[in-house]
Amino acid sequence: MNQNNHYMPYNEEEEINIKEIFQTLIKGKWIIALSFILVTAVTIWYTFNQTPIYEASTQILIGAAGNQTAAIFDIMTPLGNSQMEINNQVEILKSRSLAENTIKNLMENYSPDSLYILGKGQEEKMESTLNRVKNWILFLGNRGTEDEELISSREDTIRSLAYTLQEAITITPERNTQTIRISIKSPDPKEAALIANTFAYEYYKQDLERSRGAMSEVKSFILEQLKQVEERLRVSEDSLRTFQQREGVVNLDEASKNLLDQLSNFESEYYSAMAELEINEQQLKYLTRELDIKEKELLNNFIQTANPLILELQTKIAKLEASVVEAIAKGIDENAPQIQTIKVQMDKMKERLNQETRMLISRGYIPGPSDPLSINQSMLEDVIKLRIGQILLQSKAREFKKLVDHYSKELEKLPQVIITFTRLERERLVNENIYMLMKNKYEESRITEASQISNVYVIDQSVPPKYPVSPKKKMNVLLGGILGLGLGIGIIFLKEFLDNTIKTKEDLVKKGITTLAVIPEIDEMKTAKKARSVNNTEVSQYQSRLITHFDPKSPVSEAYRSMRTNIELSGVDKSIKSVVITSAGPGEGKSTTISNLAIAFAQMDQKTLLVDTDMRRPVLQKVFKVPRVPGIADIITGTNTIEECIHETSVENLYILPSGNLPPNPSEMLGSKKMREIYQTLTEQYDKIFFDAPPIIAVTDASLLAKLCDGLVVVVKSGVTHDEALDQVQNIVQQIKLPMLGAVINAITPKHMKGGSYYYYYRYMNYQYK
Repeated sequence: MNQNNHYMPYNEEEEINIKEIFQTLIKGKWIIALSFILVTAVTIWYTFNQTPIYEASTQILIGAAGNQTAAIFDIMTPLGNSQMEINNQVEILKSRSLAENTIKNLMENYSPDSLYILGKGQEEKMESTLNRVKNWILFLGNRGTEDEELISSREDTIRSLAYTLQEAITITPERNTQTIRISIKSPDPKEAALIANTFAYEYYKQDLERSRGAMSEVKSFILEQLKQVEERLRVSEDSLRTFQQREGVVNLDEASKNLLDQLSNFESEYYSAMAELEINEQQLKYLTRELDIKEKELLNNFIQTANPLILELQTKIAKLEASVVEAIAKGIDENAPQIQTIKVQMDKMKERLNQETRMLISRGYIPGPSDPLSINQSMLEDVIKLRIGQILLQSKAREFKKLVDHYSKELEKLPQVIITFTRLERERLVNENIYMLMKNKYEESRITEASQISNVYVIDQSVPPKYPVSPKKKMNVLLGGILGLGLGIGIIFLKEFLDNTIKTKEDLVKKGITTLAVIPEIDEMKTAKKARSVNNTEVSQYQSRLITHFDPKSPVSEAYRSMRTNIELSGVDKSIKSVVITSAGPGEGKSTTISNLAIAFAQMDQKTLLVDTDMRRPVLQKVFKVPRVPGIADIITGTNTIEECIHETSVENLYILPSGNLPPNPSEMLGSKKMREIYQTLTEQYDKIFFDAPPIIAVTDASLLAKLCDGLVVVVKSGVTHDEALDQVQNIVQQIKLPMLGAVINAITPKHMKGGSYYYYYRYMNYQYK
C-alpha cells in the first residue's frame, strides 16, 4: 500500500508562537512561583540582616588662593587649566599618603574599639601578638630586631587601614565648578562624619604645608644663619673689647673714623647682598624641586633664549645699580635727589621686566609645540623672578666688593694699631648690620609664611547622616522579586530548550508523521475504582490499564476509539486486518495501547486476536490473567497447536495468544517460514489481529512482523520518547520500506500541550456522555 500519505517531510519554517510561549509559562507556573518565593525570601533575609551603611559628605572648594593671585597679576586662567588643576587635586585626594595621614590622625585620637575603620579590636590583637614576639626576642637578647619588627608591623597596619579607607571613600568633582565632594561610608553615622571631616582636614593641612613649603624652608635657613651671625657678632665684640683694653685705643681720628665708616657701610652692603643671595638660592632650590619636567624645560629655554628686551632691561638695571653704588662711594647721600631719581628708574624697569616675564610665561614661551594650560604659571613666575633677582643681587654684590677692596687698600696705609682696631671695629659693625638684616629677614619670613593661605576651602563640614544609604530595602526586595521571576522563567525556557522529547501532535507533524491518536494519561486508580464498582472484584495494576473495558465512556476510551477509526480509514487499497504495534524504546505504553485498541475493535463485534510476540519481556498474559505457556513460540516449534494456545478473555470477541516459552532466538523464529504459515492461518480465522512487538530500534522483531502485516503503528510516549529515537524509527521504516500507518501519542498531560492543543484537550477531557 502507498505509505507516502503517512510519512511526509515537514518543510515549513518554524515560527515562534506567542501563544506557545505563554502556554510554556503557564505550564511552568509552579517553578516560576517557587523561584520567585525562594529568591525573594533569600533577598529579604539578606537585606534585613545586612549592617546598615551610612554615607557622610564634605564639600571643598579648590583654587581660591590661586584665583586671588591670578586677579592680582591680571592673568587670565583658562578653563582647561582650571579643570586640569581639579583633576590633579582629585588624584592627590586619592593618594595613599593622604589616607595614611588620616589613619594616623584617627589612631592618635581614638581607640581601635571605637571606630570600624580601625578594625574593631584588631589593633589590640596585633599588639598582643607583638608583645609575645617582643618577649621572645628579649629572651634571645636581640633588641635591634625587636624594634624593627614593631615598627614594620605598625607600618603594615597603617598601610592596610589606609587601603581600607581608600576603598570606603569616594571623590566626586562637581560638574562645571571647582568644588569636590568627599564621601565616606561607614556602619556608624557619627564615624562616617568624623572620617570625612578628618580626611578633609588632613588634605587642607597637606595643601597648606605645600603652600608654605618654600617660605618655611627659607625661614629655617635664615634662623640657622641668624644664630651663626649672632655668634660671630659676640666674638667680634669680645675681640674689640679685649684689644681696646690691651692697647688703650678708645677713639680714632676723624680721617680714620670716616674711612672706617665708609668701609663698614660698603662691607655691610656687600654682605647683606650676599646674605640675600643665599636666601634667594634657598628659595630657588625649593621651587625648582617642585617644578615638573615640562616646567623645568620651559625655565631652561627661558634662560638660554631669553627675550632681547628682557636681557636689555637686566643690563640697564645692573648699570643703574652700579651708578647708585658709585654715587654712594662718592659721598652722595642715599636719599639725595640724584640717587632717588636713579632708584625710580630702576623700579620702573623692574616692573616692566616683571610684566614682560609674565607675558612670556602666560604664552608658554618654549621653542616648538607647547601647552601653556599645563604650566603652573604662578610657581614658574616666582622661579624666574628669583633668577632675575639673583642676577641683580650678584651685580650689586660685585659693585660693593670693588668698593670694599678699594677702601681696604686705603686702610692699609694707616698705622698698624689703627689698622687692627679698624679691622676689629669693622668686623663688629659688619656683623651687627648683618645680624640686624638677618633678624629683619627672619621676621619677614615668619609674617610671609603666616600670610600664606591654603588653596583649599571647606565649604560644608560633614554631619552625621540620619538615614542609611544601604541596604535599600524596597529596591532590594523589588530586584529580588524580579530576579526570582527572571530565574524561574529562565529555568522554564532552559528546560524547554534542553528537552528534546516528543510531546504533542505538532512535533509529529513537523516530522511528517501521521498522528493516529492522542491518548491522555490513564488514571489507574480511577479505572481500578471503576472496575470494582462494575465487577465487585479487585483488579491488578496491569488490569487497571484496560480503561476501554472498565470505563468505556471516558475521554481516554474515546481516544482509543478515535485511533480505531483512523486505522480503519488508513486502508485505501484494502482493509487493514493485521497491525504490528511497537515503540522506539521500552516503557512507552505499547502493551497498554495494543490492549485497549484490541478491546475497542472487539466492542465493534469484530473477532479480534491479540498476539504477544514480545518474547523478551511479555506482559499481555498479566493484563488479561492468562497463562503465558503455551504460546506462539510453542506453536512455531511445533510443541503445541494454535487451538491449544489461544485463550478467551473477559472481553467478548477478544482472544489472546501469549508468548509461550521464551526462546533464545526470537528474531529467527518470527522470521521463519512456520511463522508465515501461522500468520496465514490466523488471518483466515480472525477479523483483526494485533501483534505486540518489542521496540523496533533495539531488535529486528518488529520489522520482521511488519513485513508480514498490513500496517505498523509506533507508540510515542509524550515527554519520554526522544526526538533522535523517533528519527531512528523513521530511518528504519524508510530503509526497509515498512507499511507504517502512523504514530500514536500516549500518556499526554496538560503540561505537554501547546496553544490550541491544550484548549482541545481541556474540552475533550471535560466532555462526558450524558
